[in-house]
Amino acid sequence: MEEPDIYHQLRNRVLLECQIQHVEVQDCRAVSIQIFNRNKNYISESTLKRFFGFLPAAHHSLFVLNSLAQFGGFTGWEEFRLETIRKREKNIVRSHSQGASAQKIR
Repeated sequence: MEEPDIYHQLRNRVLLECQIQHVEVQDCRAVSIQIFNRNKNYISESTLKRFFGFLPAAHHSLFVLNSLAQFGGFTGWEEFRLETIRKREKNIVRSHSQGASAQKIR
């Protein structure tokens, strides 16, 4: 799984935690406050704008990734990343086995 896909999954997790269905630029301040209130990690509004794609970003620091993953209920970025990869691989195996079962039925 490529990093952009994992970042997308992390974005979705953060939005789920914030009960936001479609993020808009003005939501970044509220997300920053919610993260700080929950785990006392401060992520600036500008950093969140970069994370959600409203501003250009070259990369995301490990602190930001850890903080967002912790906000999403994980111990940190590495646990989130490994769990996301594991779920994706499990879904691929499941879809392949379902496809094989469908071919046998025909």
